[in-house]
Amino acid sequence: MVFEHVSREWRCKWDGEDKSNSATLEGIAKLVDESLPAIKELDGVTVERKVCGACKDFKLIVTVPLATFGPWEEAGHPPESDFLEKLKGIEGASMIETQTITSAML
Repeated sequence: MVFEHVSREWRCKWDGEDKSNSATLEGIAKLVDESLPAIKELDGVTVERKVCGACKDFKLIVTVPLATFGPWEEAGHPPESDFLEKLKGIEGASMIETQTITSAML
């Protein structure tokens, strides 16, 4: 299989009535804002935020070119560990997970 990009998905479930007034989601949004400068230091990076109000999913998808991924992986995907540790400290955030995904434009 041929691919050009690799992503790390940082995800969790969040508590709250809806996405417009959830204190948990607000805390996650602040954490994303705080983390973006460090994430954007990666060469060729793109960042997507996905939120599903129906199933209470939050996903931050950090995508880099294949050439950037190896060194980033060897370094431990910074600032992933810091982000995840802070995410664990947000009340109402649960099922905190990561996943590596490859992608190619077809």
